[in-house]
Amino acid sequence: LQFFFYISYDILIINGKDHTMRIITISREFGSGGRELAKRLADHLNFDYYDSEILTAVAKNSHTDENYVEKMLMNHGWQQYPMTFRSTLTSTIHTNKINILLEQKRVIEKIASMNKDFIIVGRNADIILKDYQPFNIFVCATTESKLKRCLERAPKEENLLEKELLRKMKQIDKNRAQT
Repeated sequence: LQFFFYISYDILIINGKDHTMRIITISREFGSGGRELAKRLADHLNFDYYDSEILTAVAKNSHTDENYVEKMLMNHGWQQYPMTFRSTLTSTIHTNKINILLEQKRVIEKIASMNKDFIIVGRNADIILKDYQPFNIFVCATTESKLKRCLERAPKEENLLEKELLRKMKQIDKNRAQT
């Protein structure tokens, strides 16, 4: 696949400050190659690249295990969680998730405040950074090509059947769409 993008150097003013940086956000369907596109584009444009580094920063800043943060962010829809609720065991879980989501937002905003060109994959960055007017890309592919890509890249010991993989792909895409 070949990609061509032209990113302009327009000056953006946010909160009275000039910003000449360029931001690209990439959202994607599971298995579509969005992460690979982001890496290749970052290399080609000489932009900083952020993906799992955000999870690492969120875990470090919140003094939480990175695997826990990743699991909490898998179902990352902001609308799922009311901002006010009664104090219960489930509210503690919701509070933890909200705190992790807010920390993720702070990490992404901190990256943007560094005033560098960068590409960020997922993490609701297109919404979080909307005031910076990023160039938003959504990567999709046919079910057949996503399935082929996933099967080629799956660890040998995983042994997923096509039906199981399709179910997993649909679930991940559903979770990603809940923004």
